[in-house]
Amino acid sequence: MTLQEIFDKTTNAIIAQGGPSLTRKVERGCAYRGVNGRKCAIGHLIPDELYDKDIEGGGFQALLDEHPELATHFKTISTDKKAPRLLESLQYAHDAAVVDSSEYYFDSYKREIVAVAERFGLSLENIQWPGNKEPSE
Repeated sequence: MTLQEIFDKTTNAIIAQGGPSLTRKVERGCAYRGVNGRKCAIGHLIPDELYDKDIEGGGFQALLDEHPELATHFKTISTDKKAPRLLESLQYAHDAAVVDSSEYYFDSYKREIVAVAERFGLSLENIQWPGNKEPSE
């Protein structure tokens, strides 16, 4: 996948699922796979056969370091040298936006995603914002 394809796929998947992936409804902890079947950006790229509850609780680099099968998998997703940094940035965008209440999650998420797009020179053209609204910058 290209960086743009990774960006579009993960961002649109989080928007389509209606909110962030959290560990429990009453907590604000993020999860690769959380309640109501939601996933974070990284979680959307982990195939079912490679997912295990034991991967929860750490950042992307820890995930790669502690789970060689996932490190191999993510190397096959993209050979672009910027891909690991993009994936870390997408994880951060998901997680950082969670600090706001769910009512404002997508406002915060949009700001974070716009920043990621700018940092990596990516287009927002294919992002399906809730209510078809353009991102506020």
